Amino acid sequence: TGALVNYVLDLEIYEDTLYAGGFFKSRYNATDTFQSLAKWDGTEWRATALDIYGEVGALHVYNNKLIVGGVFQLNDTAGVENIAMLNGRQAEYFDESVKVPVYDIADFGNEIFIGTDFYTQARQDSGGLVVYRNNAWETVFGPGLGNYDKNGGVKCLEAHPDALLIGGDFDIAAIVGNYGKNMGLYRNGYVEAFGMLDSTVRTMTIINDQLYLGGDFNGATTSTGGVTLNHIAQVDLQKYLSTET
Repeated sequence: TGALVNYVLDLEIYEDTLYAGGFFKSRYNATDTFQSLAKWDGTEWRATALDIYGEVGALHVYNNKLIVGGVFQLNDTAGVENIAMLNGRQAEYFDESVKVPVYDIADFGNEIFIGTDFYTQARQDSGGLVVYRNNAWETVFGPGLGNYDKNGGVKCLEAHPDALLIGGDFDIAAIVGNYGKNMGLYRNGYVEAFGMLDSTVRTMTIINDQLYLGGDFNGATTSTGGVTLNHIAQVDLQKYLSTET
């Protein structure tokens, strides 16, 4: 009864209940029929108010709601793509959907941010780091807002009281400040470089002002030379957030 058929990409606790998102379906003879989003009732996985068709890649709790992101549509609601919400047992929707895949969700400064691709055939002018403002999604860091790889994007986000940390597969042009690769941060309305790693950053978490990041990278370039990392690294945010420009 605890099995999910295929794979799980994210887990979140919402209203004292475990939710799972990924690309899976309900097992044969389950009480509920569902796809890619389910909640655990202590005995088995159950359906939610969001009837997903596609893949769920990110779950995030904000303002007592569970935000669900990924690459999906809703079977019972036309026009909703890639992001939606649960408010308790009820489904809710943003005033505008997004046409790009949602890889991660975070809140910072009382705003909701998502990490997405920099370039898609559906919407060439959107992607990267995107924020929800004035009932619409607005690109913060993407095409036209810095040097970027059209095949890359923002894969993970982690909020700190002083900045929103950004990881993924991208370059940050050194028009002002430092050149960055695959790591950045957002604060005071701007995206800044926050490291030079040799490959993609896929996940981050913060514990006691220590940033832990994992991904495809093997090393980083610093002011004193190269550092071997082997897919995982630690950064003292108390030290570097106060000095990074």
